[in-house]
Amino acid sequence: MGTKVAVAYVVACSLAALGQLISLFTRWHMAGGNLIFTMDTTLFSSKMSGGGLSFLCTTLLKKWSQCQELSKGMWLQDIQSQTCAPLLVHLHSGPCDAYKAAYILGIVSVLTYITNWILMACSCGMLWQYLSGKHKPEYRDWSFYLICAGVLVVLIALLLWSFIALPALDRLGSIVNWGGNPAGASYGYFFMWFSFIFQCAATFLHWWMPLSNEMTEEDRLQQQMRKEYQQYGAAQASQAPGAYAPGYYESPQTAGYGAPYGAPAPGYGAPAPGYGGPSAPPYGAQGMPAHRGQA
Repeated sequence: MGTKVAVAYVVACSLAALGQLISLFTRWHMAGGNLIFTMDTTLFSSKMSGGGLSFLCTTLLKKWSQCQELSKGMWLQDIQSQTCAPLLVHLHSGPCDAYKAAYILGIVSVLTYITNWILMACSCGMLWQYLSGKHKPEYRDWSFYLICAGVLVVLIALLLWSFIALPALDRLGSIVNWGGNPAGASYGYFFMWFSFIFQCAATFLHWWMPLSNEMTEEDRLQQQMRKEYQQYGAAQASQAPGAYAPGYYESPQTAGYGAPYGAPAPGYGAPAPGYGGPSAPPYGAQGMPAHRGQA
């Protein structure tokens, strides 16, 4: 069960990462209308894609460089620096506020999603170590912590863009939305929310991730102690009386050891030479020369 859940977890993380990658290069907001112009804004750039001004830029105003750049697309940093000029801010501060928020939070969002990919990759690596190693629950726990950290940073980035950049861009669209399409979030923004849902689903899969044979450090220590105790008991049993190796009793150094209780050892009870037998001749009785004083 744990292996199948791990596969589903990796698939969900991959789909989340793919959705986030696609959303980075697609339109997050559309402002304006067909009567004047339509601005498509991503996390990196903004492009004038429709409306009367776009038509003029491609026909009568070809020599106006800024108009050409808007038609092809400009980086948000460049647009922000131009719309925040003192004269334009004095006339209307809406474009400056909108593109400044889109530029800053765009950088924050990109860095956040790159960090999230790193966290998801590390989480999958910890999970692989958990499944292919000794099934240590520490690896599974760290995998869960990493994916939760990724979910948290993505949620923060999405909320910041939703409550700061999105309203500012909506106000910019309302300035030129005369009879055109309403301004609002576009498919790149919703793509990111869908990828966030996939990542949350991957996080919940951790509830069914534990394997039946996983062991904590304490469990492994207890298992090692039981193994050593069994080995010690087996060694003690092999040294108990009556458990000696065959042939021990027949060794020349221990001849007679192990005989029935009460049986005399070889040579025990046999008279010592001269003991209980004929007495030895008295000292000097034989071979002793006679005293000189005898006749």
